[in-house]
Amino acid sequence: MDGDAALLRQRIQRDLNALRDENRAMRTRALKRLVKLLPGGATPEDPEALAVVMHECLVETRLLTRLLGDEAEKCRELSAQVLLAFADDLSAELPPALARGARAALLGQVAEVARARIGSTPFAEPAEEVRLQLVKLVQALVCATSGEGAKDGDAMETTEDDAGDEGRRALEASAEDLCLACARALADNFPEVKRLCAELVVLLSQPAVLPSAVRKHQEPLVRALLLNLGHQHSKTRTVTLKALGAAVACGCDAAERLWTQTLEPVLAQKTLFDRSSNVRRQLYRTAASWLLLQLEPATAASLRFGKAEPALLAVVLAGCVDTHDQVAEDAERLMEKIGEAYEEGRRSGGGGGGGDDAMDTTAA
Repeated sequence: MDGDAALLRQRIQRDLNALRDENRAMRTRALKRLVKLLPGGATPEDPEALAVVMHECLVETRLLTRLLGDEAEKCRELSAQVLLAFADDLSAELPPALARGARAALLGQVAEVARARIGSTPFAEPAEEVRLQLVKLVQALVCATSGEGAKDGDAMETTEDDAGDEGRRALEASAEDLCLACARALADNFPEVKRLCAELVVLLSQPAVLPSAVRKHQEPLVRALLLNLGHQHSKTRTVTLKALGAAVACGCDAAERLWTQTLEPVLAQKTLFDRSSNVRRQLYRTAASWLLLQLEPATAASLRFGKAEPALLAVVLAGCVDTHDQVAEDAERLMEKIGEAYEEGRRSGGGGGGGDDAMDTTAA
């Protein structure tokens, strides 16, 4: 620990000790004082020194992750806030190798807590705001560990041999906890948690993150997402469709049965007539993305709708006569892409085509 960090630790040692106190009021006051030291806080400390102290005294010791299960709601909320600041900003102040290790270790700790607190029925975490903070924390750590969603100029300094492998190992070790916690939290009554979990499904489905784990746990994830398509908020239904598209795109050994028995009764018979044009637009894009995926040589083997393909195509075709002009125009462009992909497949004698832009169908 360098000089500045050592001095900072000396100044806040009393608060660090108080986090282990049996008195909940003492723990809460100590956390409140720590929050003031964070970037944007009332009395922010030097980020580099604070990052070192937090890593050595709060993250490596698992002290903050243990406080995520504290009996006092305020302690749980504040500890999540401090951990989120570390994951989002402060960890970047550490030396690159140390930062990668810290994020990877913290992901494992938080994934375990998330499964215990928001992956159970009923929720072990009773406070909806704390549940929201937990999902935000999971999302931030998955982004930081995988490199997905990194800000320009702030991507992880990785090499394929060291950092990439370290992040991959951390993600794979936490895969089951992450997927099961997400599947359960999708049923949260708090709309913000539903939407954030749907975004988390999209993130986990990315090729560089955990598509194989999403495929393994596809059934509970798809089931929870389909239930959310009946939610009263259109933005919840829209992001749910994006997540559904991403989860199914991870591959399915029985895509034809998945469509006919599970997806079609909801998507083709209910969502197709949704009152929101944004929801309908996303439905057409989701259906088109599945059709285009099975026409791509690299993904054709993992997603094949077989005899259900005409029904899926009919969903996109229905968009061409949508009552909203812009939505109808968007669906027409999707049909053109699908037609081009089919034509390319026939010319090549295989099942693929469509070009790199074929995957743009899930864009907002």
